[in-house]
Amino acid sequence: MKKDLRGFFSLPFNYQRIIFTGLGICFFLFFSLLSRAETFSEIQNFKRPAPRQSLDKKILNLPKNKQEQILQEIYELVISKQSNLAVSISGPILEEIKLGGQYKSEMGLKARLFHGAALIHADTSTATFDFLWNLKDDSREQENWVILAETNRIIASLLEFVDRPNQSFDNLNEARALIREHQLDSIYPNFAVRISSWHRIFGQRDSSIYFAKEAIRSGKLYDNYMKVAEGNLLLGLNFSNFDREQAIGYFLSGAKYYQLIGDFSGYSNMKMNVAKLQIKENRHQEALSILDSLLVSFPQRNENNIDHLSRVFLLKADAFENLGKKDSAIFYLRIGYESQLEEINSYNNEQIIEIDNKYNVEKQQRELEAQSAEIELEKTKRNLLIGGLIIVFCFVLLLLRFNLRLSAANKLNLEQAHKLQVQDEAKSQFYANISHELRTPLTLISGPINSLIKGDKSPDQKERLLMMAHQSSKDLQSLVNKILDFRKLEMGKITLKESATDIEWLFKSQAALFDSLALDKNINYSYESHLEYFPTILLDQEKFKQIFNNLLSNALKFTLSGGQIKASLLQEDNYLILEVSDSGIGIPKTELPFIFDRFYQVNSHPLSSQGGTGIGLHLVQSFLALMEGNIEVESPDPKTRKGTLFKVRFPIKESTTNPLNKEILEKSLLQTNTKNEQNGAMLIGDSANSKSILVVEDNPDLQEYLGLILSNRYIVHKAYNGQEAWDFVQNDPKINLIISDLMMPVMDGYELLGKLKSYRLTAPIPIIMLTARADKKDKLKALRIGVDDYLVKNFDEDELLIRVENLLKNQDSRLEVIKVENNGSPVTTQASEEDQTWLMEVEDYIKQNISSNLLTIPSIAEEFAMSESTFLRQLKKLIGLTPIQYIQEIRLNEARYLLENRIHNTVSKIAAETGYQDPAFFSRSFKKRFGKTPSDYLKY
Repeated sequence: MKKDLRGFFSLPFNYQRIIFTGLGICFFLFFSLLSRAETFSEIQNFKRPAPRQSLDKKILNLPKNKQEQILQEIYELVISKQSNLAVSISGPILEEIKLGGQYKSEMGLKARLFHGAALIHADTSTATFDFLWNLKDDSREQENWVILAETNRIIASLLEFVDRPNQSFDNLNEARALIREHQLDSIYPNFAVRISSWHRIFGQRDSSIYFAKEAIRSGKLYDNYMKVAEGNLLLGLNFSNFDREQAIGYFLSGAKYYQLIGDFSGYSNMKMNVAKLQIKENRHQEALSILDSLLVSFPQRNENNIDHLSRVFLLKADAFENLGKKDSAIFYLRIGYESQLEEINSYNNEQIIEIDNKYNVEKQQRELEAQSAEIELEKTKRNLLIGGLIIVFCFVLLLLRFNLRLSAANKLNLEQAHKLQVQDEAKSQFYANISHELRTPLTLISGPINSLIKGDKSPDQKERLLMMAHQSSKDLQSLVNKILDFRKLEMGKITLKESATDIEWLFKSQAALFDSLALDKNINYSYESHLEYFPTILLDQEKFKQIFNNLLSNALKFTLSGGQIKASLLQEDNYLILEVSDSGIGIPKTELPFIFDRFYQVNSHPLSSQGGTGIGLHLVQSFLALMEGNIEVESPDPKTRKGTLFKVRFPIKESTTNPLNKEILEKSLLQTNTKNEQNGAMLIGDSANSKSILVVEDNPDLQEYLGLILSNRYIVHKAYNGQEAWDFVQNDPKINLIISDLMMPVMDGYELLGKLKSYRLTAPIPIIMLTARADKKDKLKALRIGVDDYLVKNFDEDELLIRVENLLKNQDSRLEVIKVENNGSPVTTQASEEDQTWLMEVEDYIKQNISSNLLTIPSIAEEFAMSESTFLRQLKKLIGLTPIQYIQEIRLNEARYLLENRIHNTVSKIAAETGYQDPAFFSRSFKKRFGKTPSDYLKY
């Protein structure tokens, strides 16, 4: 013993110092571990999974419960991140299932699902995509909705990994639709975790947090503690950058659930996340306690915990460096680096192997030189070696930091690009909606004015037209003011203009403005104030009106006939509460977080086809922020269990001055109500003409205007939406023509058009569709040239009447031909599919040769192997036009399309392109057909 000690003390002093330092670190670790026995007891009680049984069995020969057990063991390998092992086991089993003809059975689909879940971690080649897409098709064919939804989720995960966010989100949406449609609530936690992860990487943090909480809630409900743990992990990651204490809480909660299910990998990851945040918070001793406890508890080293070990060592190095213990920091930095090398070596990273080899060569060279060198020379060599190691470590750290920054920059660029794309799409939709919203009041201003200019109206009709134009100008001004307010809000230039206000009277007066509209829509509408006594308050009356009007307008828009709307005003402490509730179908929970975003509209809402600007609720929330108030929404309404409840809260500011003279305001209100009552009536005059026209329009003013200009010549019926129109024509199919808007509640114009053209009795009825945009024509392919038409807002009286007259004349011609062929019977029948195909081919041929001088009736008849007389009879029977009229109809329709979309800027160019050699003759023909000259189209 003494000899050993003498040998030790005979060593160079520098060697003695290194040994003492090492012993000091060992003693420090030993006593640290003893002092942290409580933390270790938590790890010692960690539930470890039982050893797995061999899966090398003939699975088809086993009972069903044994088959399920084997598949469950494969799934456990997947969730424990042993994907290669899972693939090696599930692969032979799938071959056996395929040979046994059970590939599309329930067991076969489940085995394929688990195999696919393992593949996405082991192999991201096209073969994996093909495997999952085949599984998707087979599960849909077998109507196994659980497997189909889970396959969509797995495909979304793979697409997220290869940076294809849009396709990934499409698969997530498909999974969500399947879960809703087939009530697959038990797998909802899996979906919630995946879509939360997607939003964290590509979308919005608020959405990621929402779905992470959904994963925790639903995971607890179905004992899916893995997803509860993962939900806490996602919450921790989301909160790490702005609320570290809350993030630590979520990580600790997740660690408990990983411990509960026996997943040490997940548990250690959670604990390391906690330690990382504690280091950032300068709580280094707490972090070291957690990291030391993890070091003691690591199971046998494998490809997963090698990475965890290196992370623990590097975190300890960070903690010691912050504590000023440089020797300990360098020690753990070195062994952390060596652990990283061990992990990277397992994946054959040649660059790091080269660095490692260089390090080993230098180490061996140093040891050889140390044996023969003198003490001073050894000191120099050792210092050089330490410096070299530090340089290598710094190089690796700088490389990692550079890669992390580059990855973060790329991620930020992708997020910004995605946000810009979303904003562009939202702005495009906003401008499209604004176009629709503006064209209706413009039509109701220019149309009545043009009708008055003609001078053929009675005094009563003139008064109605003037009232209509006056009200539409107010509606237009209101819409423009809303857009201007939005612009001011965006620029931060909007302010409050408070004045003394009798709030109870203002509430009742504004609510009364909607009485007639609610009555017209057959909605049970009520409003009441629960204020027993209230003083005059300071309030921006215009902003209050906009807030209240927007909420009531939305309630009326999204509540069907027979529904209920209630507005209430009450007081809670020092706040006024304004509540607006309705009995509509409500707002989907997934869209509630976004309804106050600018340009946002609820796309999945059945009534979303009514249009709107998408800025109303955004303005409401912004105005309330200026008023130091807020707005809450619940859907469904907790009181009625249906519809939606909006609750506005803003502080009371008492005023010592008197409000505006109520008599003046009451007079204004009386005039407004009188105007609303006048506008609510439908103008249908007596007519000796037997032709009947059905007007389908949800805007009462536009419906009245159409009835006013048509009733002098035709019998006019009305419907407020597509469903009412469809019910009407089924009961009374003798309607001669239908005029319908596109954007309506319940059933829009597109759906109505499809139903009418697919039903035998209504298919021959001519239809005129009203659209705000010419480019919507492409969606109206069911309209037949010569039989139907579309009209772009804003239009005038002559334009509408000429379109109606032309279509009715064509209809009469068709009926005459049919009457002759049916021996005097005027019964109309729907054109056969063969006839419709033939007509489309003729139309395409004429369009292809529309500018050619060689386009003649004989050439067309020859092209379709028909005589000229047969060709004539066929056209007359199908559309009521002669071949010459039909060619001209196609040419004029093509010219209208070119004019509406500004393809050319001169009439002569458009005439030449559509086969007219004389521009003057073209203009006369165009005016006769559409009620406007080509020049009129080019003016606007």
